[in-house]
Amino acid sequence: MGRYGKRPISCFLYSFLQPKFFSGILRKKERIRCKLVKSIQDEHEFFNSLFDMLNAHMGQNTELTLFDCGTGEPVITDIRNGHISNRHLGDTGNTNDACPLLKGQENLGTDRRFDHLSNGHILRRSDFVVQGDDGATIGILEINQDITQAVETERFLRCYNMYRICDSGICKADISSVLDDLIQEALLSIGKPISDMTRDDKIEFIRILHMQGAFLVTKASTRICSLLGISKYTLYSYINLIISETEANKI
Repeated sequence: MGRYGKRPISCFLYSFLQPKFFSGILRKKERIRCKLVKSIQDEHEFFNSLFDMLNAHMGQNTELTLFDCGTGEPVITDIRNGHISNRHLGDTGNTNDACPLLKGQENLGTDRRFDHLSNGHILRRSDFVVQGDDGATIGILEINQDITQAVETERFLRCYNMYRICDSGICKADISSVLDDLIQEALLSIGKPISDMTRDDKIEFIRILHMQGAFLVTKASTRICSLLGISKYTLYSYINLIISETEANKI
C-alpha cells in the first residue's frame, strides 16, 4: 500500500502532523483515513487539503511543493509560495537551486538540510518520499522555509551582544569566534570535509562566507586561504566570479 517505509502514506502524514510537529493543527476528533495509494494524482484532493492547511499555518515564508514521480523525472503538481525558489507548476525537479530528491533515492524522513540560493536567501529544507503500494517512489513532498531574516537577526544579536552560547553556558565572544561560527555554518552547508571538496565546492563555500560578510573580519582571507589550501590570488578570483554571477542574476 502507499507508504512511508512500511506505513501507509496517509498514516505517516497523520503522525507527522501531531502536536509535537505542528501544535494545534489537528484536533483529536480529526482522523485521516488510511487507504491504498497508487499515484499522486489519485490523492490530489488529500494533498490539496493538506497544503491548504499547512500554508495557512506556516505563512508566506514557507514553500510547499509536491512532485509527481510517476512518469520519471519529478514534476511539480502543486506548489505554494513558489516565489521562494522561483518555481512553478510543471517545472521539473532540476530547474533551480533547491533540487529535491531524485526518484529512487533513500527516504530522508524529517532530515533537514540547508540551501544557500544564488539570490542570497537561506532555505531550511525537508523532503518526504511518497511510495506506492509496490514500494516505488510516486511522489516527493518538499518543504522549504526561508530563514534568511531569522539568520540575519541571529547574527546581528550575536555581534551586538558580543556573547555566544557555549557548552558550559554563555561565554564572551570576540570577532574571531564569530568567524569560527560562520565557517562552521558554511561547512555544514557543503556537507563534506575540506579534504574532499572539489573546486566547485570551495567556490560555494567561499560564496556562503562572502554573503554572510565573513571577509569583513580582519585577516579572514588569510585564514580561509590556509583552511582551503589556496592562494590569495585564487581566493580573490573566486570572489570576483561570485560577484559577477550575483550581478548577472539581478538582471
